[in-house]
Amino acid sequence: MSVEHEKQLAAEAAAEIIEDGMTVGLGTGSTVACPATEGRTAAPG
Repeated sequence: MSVEHEKQLAAEAAAEIIEDGMTVGLGTGSTVACPATEGRTAAPG
């Protein structure tokens, strides 16, 4: 399993547990750019 695939799986797992109204801190790492996080919106904070 490649590192990129593992990052994709991690992003998908994280996206599954995030609920509306939650405060989530994101870094600037490459996992944030995975397709599982695309199309999601965030309020500035």
